[in-house]
Amino acid sequence: MSWLSFVPAVLVAAAWLLLPGLAVGYAMGLRGVICWGLAPTMSAAAISVSAILLGAAGLGFTPVTALIPIVVLVAAIAAVALTLRNRFNVMRRPDPRAVAWCAVAGVGIAAVLGVIGTVSGFGRPDNIQQTYDAVLHYNGVAAILDLHNGSPLAVSPKLGAGAFYPLGFHDVAALTSMTTGAGVMGAVNATVVVTLALMWPLGCVALARQLFGCRPIAMTVTAVLSLGFTAFPWGLFNFGVLWPNAFGLAMVPAGLAALCALVGIARDDAIGRVRSIPVLVAIGAAAVLAQPNTVFSLGALALVPITASLLRWAWRRHRDRGQWWLGLLAIAGYLVVLYGGWKFINSLAMVKQVKDFNWPAFQGRLEAVEDVLINGTNWWTPQYFLGALVVIGAVIALFTKGLRWVPFAHAVTAFLFILDASQDTPLSAKLTGFWYNDSVRIGAMLPITGVVLAAVAVVRIGDWIFGYASRWASGRQLGVAGPAFKSPATFPALLLVVVLAVTGSMYTRQHIGVISSPYNARAATSNGSIVDQQELPFFAEVAKVVPPGVVIANDPWDGSALLYALHDRQVLFPHMGTSVNGDRKLLATSLNALSTDPAVCQVVRKLHVGYLVVAHDRFWVTDNRQKLYPGLQDPTLPGFEKLIDHNGLRLYRVTGC
Repeated sequence: MSWLSFVPAVLVAAAWLLLPGLAVGYAMGLRGVICWGLAPTMSAAAISVSAILLGAAGLGFTPVTALIPIVVLVAAIAAVALTLRNRFNVMRRPDPRAVAWCAVAGVGIAAVLGVIGTVSGFGRPDNIQQTYDAVLHYNGVAAILDLHNGSPLAVSPKLGAGAFYPLGFHDVAALTSMTTGAGVMGAVNATVVVTLALMWPLGCVALARQLFGCRPIAMTVTAVLSLGFTAFPWGLFNFGVLWPNAFGLAMVPAGLAALCALVGIARDDAIGRVRSIPVLVAIGAAAVLAQPNTVFSLGALALVPITASLLRWAWRRHRDRGQWWLGLLAIAGYLVVLYGGWKFINSLAMVKQVKDFNWPAFQGRLEAVEDVLINGTNWWTPQYFLGALVVIGAVIALFTKGLRWVPFAHAVTAFLFILDASQDTPLSAKLTGFWYNDSVRIGAMLPITGVVLAAVAVVRIGDWIFGYASRWASGRQLGVAGPAFKSPATFPALLLVVVLAVTGSMYTRQHIGVISSPYNARAATSNGSIVDQQELPFFAEVAKVVPPGVVIANDPWDGSALLYALHDRQVLFPHMGTSVNGDRKLLATSLNALSTDPAVCQVVRKLHVGYLVVAHDRFWVTDNRQKLYPGLQDPTLPGFEKLIDHNGLRLYRVTGC
């Protein structure tokens, strides 16, 4: 794939993540910055739900059919809005032009930084991520294309990933591939670019619009700063790789923006309390269908403003009306709901399974605290300057009406990270288990509130400088510089330029390395390469020999699992985590001895296995799970015909059945 052909893939991925959400938002009456900020998350919800509905109706999932439920939804919303237009103020007033243009400028700068970081890190537009989880995600997209079905209920069993695996990210990548003809790897990389460089900054701008009101420069500052934090968005595109988790976490700022409207803490609210309810429902659906633990991220952060708003309401009831009993009753009911919700969530089988994961503590408590303060969680390179801005912003926010909840929400995430990174206790497992007890996923939540706090610092310090400068300039003849001293946007903008200079354009070089590592550095290591440069042409040759629809028996640890994503050839094990049980277990242990066991041939015919591929086993060579596939190594008994043999890369036809 050439870079020239990669451009349409990126633009199409951006269109899929903007246009459906814009249509839904405009039908709901949203306008301006908030409509654009919510658009990617609303699009993700519409596409994911559309995929499920089409699967249930037995219709194929294509770019055309995917739009049908979305068009019906937009028409229904528009009809309701038209009906209610005389009774309610359905349409929100547009933002001032300055707000819109500053938001465009900020998102534009962020997009440039994001594109430079990701594209430079990829190395090639269709380069392969050499990580454990990437195999499942690539093949998830391949399965959608193969089945013409984007519903988790159909795709998850195909991947051996249980009954339900969220596919929000994969659905967008699959639509990008269908629309442009890009291969799976190119479409996935295009979706990564758009998620990081557009979806995340727009969500942060939506939150800034609710917290700062119609303050134009705040939109620019927030958007630019959103690309500065390594832990997110960059880190989750390196670790794992956690593409669905990153996709879901990019929605959380939009969720917080809607929550601010619901609980009445937004400044010059651009959503409206009534409208915030369906928006939150849509965002919740999008998050669940992207990666369910992002719902817990939103919930953990949302507890702070919800609790604060309830306590404020109860106090006002007591102070203004003497209804102290009503406030106590509301607080008691709130606690009952929280406890009941906690018990219900922890009773779910899916949550219990997630909590069974255990990532051991790796540092002391003080080290974890220090890492939070310097933005250096989970071995990422410390970001002292940006960390200082977050701390300064937290102090300022504590004394700013409407922003006091943000440092407390930041502290909640910090507490969870410190607990997970430094302790192996029942309390740590109980509270952090919703994120697989994984400090990387929890640390990635810190930038959600960190972006806001850093923006508060830049804007407020700029305001202070403006105050001093305007007093100094009063009565002086400053010529062409005079208007600058009269604009409250000048000094926050200059300070943002300083931040860009000091941080090297938001740590761009560092972030290129973060993206590049799983694509290039790990590919060159003896223990990190899933697919090497010899295997790529070999797999292409295999695809020419093996007809579509015939299953290839394979050891997934040798890279052959990616035959599905690379060339649309069915493989027995599409991921290293595919369950090895039942019929698959028999073949995994005994296929190469089929001439001695008649039961093997029965399973071969049942599963339509016609070939065996043996490739280079270079990934995580010490992992004990590699021992589960002795029957998928080079056969020494009759029943196989060798078709290809290139330096240890072999393809056999199964002839003994």
